[in-house]
Amino acid sequence: MKEKRPQLNLRAACAVGGRPGLLRVAPDASKVFVFDLEAPRITVVGTARMDVLQKIDLGTHRPGARLFLGSSERALYCAGPGNKIAVFDPATMQVEGSIDCGALACDLGFLPGERQAVLTFSSGAKGGVALLETAGLSCVSLLPLLLAPVPETLTLSAPRGLGAALVASAPGRAEGVVVWSVDPFEHLFTIPVQGGPRSLAFAPAGPALFVSCAEASELVVIDVERRRMAQRYRMAGRPFQVEAEPAGRNLWALCEGLGHLAGIDMRFGTVHAKVRLDGVVSSRNRFSFSPEGKLLVVPESGTGSVALVDTDRRGGRYGELADRLELGRQVACAAWGPLGDEVFVTDESLGAVLALGVDRGDQELQDTNDYLVGRRPDKPVNLPYPDSEFPGQGRKNPLFPP
Repeated sequence: MKEKRPQLNLRAACAVGGRPGLLRVAPDASKVFVFDLEAPRITVVGTARMDVLQKIDLGTHRPGARLFLGSSERALYCAGPGNKIAVFDPATMQVEGSIDCGALACDLGFLPGERQAVLTFSSGAKGGVALLETAGLSCVSLLPLLLAPVPETLTLSAPRGLGAALVASAPGRAEGVVVWSVDPFEHLFTIPVQGGPRSLAFAPAGPALFVSCAEASELVVIDVERRRMAQRYRMAGRPFQVEAEPAGRNLWALCEGLGHLAGIDMRFGTVHAKVRLDGVVSSRNRFSFSPEGKLLVVPESGTGSVALVDTDRRGGRYGELADRLELGRQVACAAWGPLGDEVFVTDESLGAVLALGVDRGDQELQDTNDYLVGRRPDKPVNLPYPDSEFPGQGRKNPLFPP
């Protein structure tokens, strides 16, 4: 019998208003949290009926162009008024409090087990990296940096205990890469990178860090052990996102200009599996892998389509376009449901969220009951309750006191 390809289908839509941007799906797949691009607001959408359950205002003042900072299994972290980080509990759908960062928060990433987190922050032309205990968002250690980290560029390598981010001396233009170790928490090196660096990703295997350089139309490879540039991959388009496969050894880069998605084979050091994508714009479109890493999805705002690419190395269609669903909408961002059978997409033009079903063919999906039991936390986690203008009560101690 002929193997059935994965397919996308439009299941439902929900009007949320405003200008929806990034979204995150609850671990139990019951809710989608939508972050507005023009207001400090989270809209909570119920996935069963695709209706608005609640709208949460994070403050009277817009916290900046970037609202969402990072997420764990138990909380969403957002930029709040001033230099505060708002802690949003998906279970209660409440802002449980905030904590004063003492600087402009850039990114928040979590280490395995989610007991510790890494925060990058900037203050003028300088910045730093903080190692945090997530139970109370207390600062364990601090690394000052001579340049400011660039938002949305933090990347972590759990197997090697490494972190990296792009840095800049002035807002809006990255000039180099800073690399540090987590244990011990110390700065390793900073290396200048030209060509308009946009994003970073550690290679799944080997001490390599990939940097997408859009202006130079290339991927730069940094040898972390030798602390130098080791290789350059010429790209047909301008790469603005590079990510490692969750369940493999290769990397993928999304390019604008000559829009396409390209795979980088780490075994042979070659660029392969180029999937042509129209309407890819770096300010909006970013791809994301399914939870098990066998598919990736790319919203194409220029054509109003959503592309589905096969990244299962065990199959015969690795690197091929599995399906493309034409929606005729200005699709911006996408997020997978935790079971891998659903994708949620934001529609900027109509202020809506779309639910797309993913027919995985003959692939066996995990039972929902087993999935939820397997992800149940062993112990309750106490979120911080800071004293702030957010609902709730809490701690007054800032992460970085003056």
